[in-house]
Amino acid sequence: MSQLFNVEKGMGLNLVMLYKNPGKMVRDIAEGRTMPYTNIFRMTIVILALCTLALVGSGNYEAQQAVVGQAIVADAESLERQMRGQRFIKDYLNVLFLVLIPLMALGNYWITRHRGLNYAEHLMVAAVQFVGSMLMSTVIQIAAYLLFGVSLGMAGFVFVLSFLYYAYVLWSVFPTMRWYGALWRSFVGYTIAFLLLIVVCMIGMAVFMLGYATLFGKEALETIFAAQ
Repeated sequence: MSQLFNVEKGMGLNLVMLYKNPGKMVRDIAEGRTMPYTNIFRMTIVILALCTLALVGSGNYEAQQAVVGQAIVADAESLERQMRGQRFIKDYLNVLFLVLIPLMALGNYWITRHRGLNYAEHLMVAAVQFVGSMLMSTVIQIAAYLLFGVSLGMAGFVFVLSFLYYAYVLWSVFPTMRWYGALWRSFVGYTIAFLLLIVVCMIGMAVFMLGYATLFGKEALETIFAAQ
């Protein structure tokens, strides 16, 4: 456990390179020049844990989901069902984030496979994309939440900023790629990852419901969801 959170060495350089030149960091580590850096995957776990704690602990996550829900759901009953689902998801945010990274790597690999990186290297690219955007968006969201509250416009701004960062990382990893190529590839890669995440979640939920209902009965399963 101490090894997992022992990220003091190199963490400062990692954080700088996330925004200065993420492609160089990925290439250095992929080519074995790991000495100046903290392990990317160790950094990912630590930063995602801290960001999730900050978003949930500050109340920003639930406030944001309520604003988004009110914008897309017409009646109070549907909104309440959606909020129950979001409260359930909140307990597993870290897991969802960690699942999304290999799916993003798969999406990136499919659309850039002719450029020479293998899937393991794309895992590093996706981790950098997700961690950099998560850290940036968490700071912005909490600052805005404390100063102005939550708004739909801020949620949209953070989404666009994260998407642009995904494209920036892809362009930095592949310097010969044109900026518009990085934009559309990032959009397609993220869309593929998001669709795969929905499929994975649906399969996981179906397996959980079937297993739990088989072991404890349908009434016990209904009690779990009624409590959310």
